[in-house]
Amino acid sequence: GDYLVTAYVEDNAGNISETEAKSTTIRYAAFCEHNDITDLGDCIIATEAGNETDIELAKSKIEAKGTPDFKTTSPSIVYSEVHSSTTSTQSHTHYDYIGTGYSFDATTGMYTVKGHHGLQDPTTIDYSNGDYYTCLSTNTTCTTMYKITGVATSIDSSTGTVTYVMTKYNMTQSLVSYDTSEVGLYAGTDDDGMTYYYRGSVGGNYVKFNDKYWRIIRVNGDGTVRMIYDGTSAHANGESTTNRRVGTSKFNSYNRDNTYLGYMYGDTSKFEQTDSGSTTFNYTNLSSSRRYYFGTSYTFDESTGKYTLSGTLHNGMISNEQVGYYTCFYTSSTTSCPKLYYTTACTSNSAMRVRVLSYGTTSLEDAVSNVNDSDMKTYLDNWYKENMADVGDKISKEAIFCNNRDRSTYNYSTYNNMGYGLHPTMYGYVRFWDWQTQNRLGPTLTCETNDSFSVSNTKGNGELTYPVGLITADEVNMAGGMMGAVNRLYYLYSGHDYYTMSPRMFVSWMFASEMIVYNNGQLGQKDGTTPNVTTSYGVRPVINLDTSKIKFTGSGTMEDPFVVS
Repeated sequence: GDYLVTAYVEDNAGNISETEAKSTTIRYAAFCEHNDITDLGDCIIATEAGNETDIELAKSKIEAKGTPDFKTTSPSIVYSEVHSSTTSTQSHTHYDYIGTGYSFDATTGMYTVKGHHGLQDPTTIDYSNGDYYTCLSTNTTCTTMYKITGVATSIDSSTGTVTYVMTKYNMTQSLVSYDTSEVGLYAGTDDDGMTYYYRGSVGGNYVKFNDKYWRIIRVNGDGTVRMIYDGTSAHANGESTTNRRVGTSKFNSYNRDNTYLGYMYGDTSKFEQTDSGSTTFNYTNLSSSRRYYFGTSYTFDESTGKYTLSGTLHNGMISNEQVGYYTCFYTSSTTSCPKLYYTTACTSNSAMRVRVLSYGTTSLEDAVSNVNDSDMKTYLDNWYKENMADVGDKISKEAIFCNNRDRSTYNYSTYNNMGYGLHPTMYGYVRFWDWQTQNRLGPTLTCETNDSFSVSNTKGNGELTYPVGLITADEVNMAGGMMGAVNRLYYLYSGHDYYTMSPRMFVSWMFASEMIVYNNGQLGQKDGTTPNVTTSYGVRPVINLDTSKIKFTGSGTMEDPFVVS
């Protein structure tokens, strides 16, 4: 079985160290080999059903476990607060939400600022008069809370930018206990039938293939075995290392349209000038002391898709005087920008409400068309060609990688879910988060053909050259990751941020956001940040083994992985 072992140190005086938890797996040596189970998918199911040689009976045992609770992490963890006894400093140039109190959720490891009054200039607070807390951001929920004791400022003489140097105590979390009752193999359904997926701190899903280590995600409905890259050496659950990824890449070089959520995106020759219409958003984190350029008009270069200010130009700090102008929010008057803003109100000395102009799709059909490769697809194709082409005969060409662009039916505020151009649209976000009064929908392993990326067009869209992709946010949730909760114990934790293949949303402040697994094991977002497709995060390739074309030895543990040939 799979076990979590907890260890701590206690000295004679009763001082107790932080608790550490690591997983270990005990297997009968080469069970499948000794029982003539030659299909890797069958071996996984037989082993996880308690070394059951009758495969159909093994499947029924796993199916009888039912569906786990995807609204909790796996393992389900209890945390306690950890308060630093020494101060440190952190510098930034924006206002923060600063409150007079906080709360801590022991089941998620998350802090929330209480008693705040919106974004505040940190220099206006008397820190000697009471306690003040912040996430040091425009968010009120975070995994690290900061107790502020003082602030100093410095000014860049060339730009006028004010930098705030905050002196603070860090407040983090420590593991107290965990519940492993849901750890193991579970059954679900995908487009091909019954699938069997790993959940939690499992340790029997290691594979060595082509001199690389992988972790099995699931046995697909068609019998292929889906795996995620895990390094050039075997890594324990809970181990943080960049070796568990092949590098970093942005998902797309552009973010100004719904189409850039695609693993492939629309035909740029059909792009037109678009705007956000009556939809506005509050552009925050502007410098309260920097002078930006504003103009009464603009020019547009169709060859670059960028805007340049024109007409009567002036520059100034954020104020009511800047309402009713076009701007890039640049300190240069000649630098062009891919998104242009028209100011409709000044909401503070570091924020303005704006409409947006851009260049992009004008229909849903154009937005979801698979014409151009994303940066991520190009990156993975090149990696596969250089690293996996020699063993391509053992990798399934039928299996799909789901870039699920299914739009939510829940409309909230400016989210009209039109799915093209600058229309704010929710995608996978509502499957993993309680959005306002709507309960989260939960993960799914089904996928529309247009978003089912595959080499073969038998089941998928046939748009892939190489059979490689990324894990989906649904698979991460099923494996034990959750939005708004820390989890450093399940097998998908790597200690570093990495991309999934699942669209999150085209957010109301007008950029495309893909789902991420963050460096603390959280799914979707960390400390309230919204991942941007133009940001480089880690890449962990996913492939599917064709079990009819491979042989294997071993028992699947870290020490004795399944060795595929």
